[in-house]
Amino acid sequence: MLIAASVASAQEWRRYGVDDLVVVDVQGQPQISDTLGQTVFMSQTEYGMIVVTKMIENVGVPTDQELQKFYNEFLQGYAKSGKVGIVNSTYDTTGGPPSMRFNFHQLEGTVYGEAEVVLVNNRVYTFQFLFNGAVRAEATPEYEHFFSSVIIMSPQITQLPPGVRFGR
Repeated sequence: MLIAASVASAQEWRRYGVDDLVVVDVQGQPQISDTLGQTVFMSQTEYGMIVVTKMIENVGVPTDQELQKFYNEFLQGYAKSGKVGIVNSTYDTTGGPPSMRFNFHQLEGTVYGEAEVVLVNNRVYTFQFLFNGAVRAEATPEYEHFFSSVIIMSPQITQLPPGVRFGR
């Protein structure tokens, strides 16, 4: 699935509610598509593309070991479906719900990016910043702003402090 968006270089960051559990900062109005139980939110920035996905998974409340296995299997599926190579990955248990943080590159082409996947209340969210051919140093303020803006509400609807969620 490919969605074109215009460059939002002069646009300000705006808070956007993905659903009742997740809010993020994006530039401009995100484009939203819903396909086969997966909702995709996309927003163009000067140096890249922000992509947030939400999928429903009926996995119950996993143990830490089951959660790590779930994330590892997710990465394997992500790599196969997107024809990307996973550069590195880290299981992160600091600051909020455990998540898997990873860097990737497209095997054929120039797409590369950073992403994080988190399972909350039977919902799997991915937060991605796809670099637009930019040198990483040029894009650093944008992807750091995006990842630090992600707020996930707990099942008890108490808010985690901004920036603590991903600890970047």
